[in-house]
Amino acid sequence: MVKAAKSYQQKYEKIMGESSEDELWSDIERDIAEFKKKVEFGKADGYFWNMYFNLLRSNRLMFAGINKAFITGDMAHMLNGIYQENRFNCIYGNRANSGGAQTINFIEVVLAYSCNDYKLLERIMPFEAGPASSGYSAPYYNMVYAMTYHDDEVGKKAQAELSTFMEKKRTQFDLKLAKFFYDLYQKDVDGVNCGLQELCDLMGKCKWINEHIYGLDKDIQTLGKMVAIFIHGLYHIAMKFLEDSPLLDKIKMPEHKSFIKEYEEFNIEKNFPEPHNLINFDPIAKFINLSIKTEMIPEVSFSKSGRMYVNDGKRFEKMLFDNLQKSKALPFELKEEKYKLPAVYKEFICKYDGLSLENGCTFYSLEELDAMNKDLQVNIYQPDTVAVGDDGGDLVFLMKQEKEAKTVYLVDAGDYDLESPYQIIPDFNKWMEKGFEIEDIDGEDVRGVDYGDLYLIKMPKEGVKGLVTIKRAFNLEMSTGELLQKSKSLPTKLLSNITSSKANIIAEKIGMPGLFEVGYMYYTHTQLTHYT
Repeated sequence: MVKAAKSYQQKYEKIMGESSEDELWSDIERDIAEFKKKVEFGKADGYFWNMYFNLLRSNRLMFAGINKAFITGDMAHMLNGIYQENRFNCIYGNRANSGGAQTINFIEVVLAYSCNDYKLLERIMPFEAGPASSGYSAPYYNMVYAMTYHDDEVGKKAQAELSTFMEKKRTQFDLKLAKFFYDLYQKDVDGVNCGLQELCDLMGKCKWINEHIYGLDKDIQTLGKMVAIFIHGLYHIAMKFLEDSPLLDKIKMPEHKSFIKEYEEFNIEKNFPEPHNLINFDPIAKFINLSIKTEMIPEVSFSKSGRMYVNDGKRFEKMLFDNLQKSKALPFELKEEKYKLPAVYKEFICKYDGLSLENGCTFYSLEELDAMNKDLQVNIYQPDTVAVGDDGGDLVFLMKQEKEAKTVYLVDAGDYDLESPYQIIPDFNKWMEKGFEIEDIDGEDVRGVDYGDLYLIKMPKEGVKGLVTIKRAFNLEMSTGELLQKSKSLPTKLLSNITSSKANIIAEKIGMPGLFEVGYMYYTHTQLTHYT
């Protein structure tokens, strides 16, 4: 393990930073401080999930546990890191993915097995819900369900589903995974051992599982692939299913650098111990860790949508808050949402919670939203929309109260007619990337747009890693080496023809405000003036 551990630690420090755990603690302290402010205004429920998102960002809990296990040699840290991360992720995911298929928790079920979290299985794959009737991963899900609850009827049905699945064109990993579950249910030990080895060899290429666990960030995926958590989960499923069988001793661990044998030797020696929290957040706020206690987590439930049963995220959220409020650990009551905000705007408001730009545009904070909509009487004249901002003049920005809505209607404050708006912005996120510019019918900005050269005036604290982040965020047409050389003589010009609004948004997005300045060229219809 020494070589693998050293390699992991080096990659961990490079990607996450030496003070990753300290940063996590600081982030949560800051989030709780903001959360308490929101409580005073009765607007805390949305920010609660923003805090959860930061807990899960970059898989910090899981990675910290694995790193600590490698440093100390105590594999309990790896067990606890996977456990705490997976529980937080289950709560965030089941609340956020309302409308998802019944199989939505399949990967989380396997990860629960990887850390011996059998109590969580009863919450995210409840026996009463029965097997899944649809979804790509339904054959996998149903077989794990059958083995977990020793349901032979479901097991035979899942066997047939797996056979049908393997007859179709699939990726090598998906076919091997189906064969692994089929062989395990048949108690074909040779097939199981062969399957574990082949799956471990292919794990790095399985896009849908790696992206589900680690997101789209390539660095985070690279770190995640160094320890095959999903394969550890499959190994634990096999060991649990065969625990009362003489075949148990014949199950072999796969030979691969990403499969941590010391972790499994620890589990076998300790008889697959119950996991605990890696980090105690009680000194900051007791409800954080309390929210992932088994008794607080609601069973997932499903509602019928056409021929399918889909995840009822709203019910899950309400029951979670009810449980926390009964414990008296949560200092606010969940209120029904007054507005059905589009997902793109929810994401924006969680990040910025209100924004005022130099071009006069204002986007309302969560606290301002209701008051502004009442003042503008949007509920009277366009009740199916919500005003999300204005241009500081005569234009109001309306979006439809639909989860998938992306279109922004720029309407006159005296006429909310969506059929003849001043301008239609097809995509909120793309508009944000352009700095929320508003053009007139001739293609020029209504008030004039501040374009100029972007200068780096301070070196990011992350050093070269920070420069790489800047290069990607601003899409700079230069190598990292060139950028590093330029950064040695500050201020240094990075690019031309950018608005200050766009530069500020990107800087905030990557967490580097105050590192940039824009030297302007102010365009109007008739003249060009330089200023800094």
